[in-house]
Parts: sequence; C-alpha cells; structure tokens
Amino acid sequence: RLARGYRGLRVEALKLAEYIARLGELIVDNPEVAEVDVNPLALTRDGRLLALDAKVRLASQPQGGP
Repeated sequence: RLARGYRGLRVEALKLAEYIARLGELIVDNPEVAEVDVNPLALTRDGRLLALDAKVRLASQPQGGP
C-alpha cells in the first residue's frame, strides 16, 4: 500500500528500497538475528518511514560461525 499511496500519502520508491536495504544490512551485520518482523510500517506526513512495531528473533547460535 505504501508504494501506491495510502490516505493521501505516498512513499518514494527510493526511500522504501533504502529502508529494506538497511534492514538487510542489520541482518547481515548481526548473524545472531534469525528473523525480523516489522508490522506495521507507517509513513509520516513529512515522508519518513516509521516502524510502529518490530520483533527480532535471535538464533540459538550465530550463523556462519565456527
């Protein structure tokens, strides 16, 4: 919905792609992160993306380690 517009607001595709890339970097930089759930992701009137709720599940052992 954010990409198409919602309640008169519309997110720039580049900002959404940047958000997704940064979330990916967080996961790559922290191998103990097994899962991330962000819902909902809101768009503020000034065009910022804001995670209203997020859950992070950690793995019992970091991936890629010895």
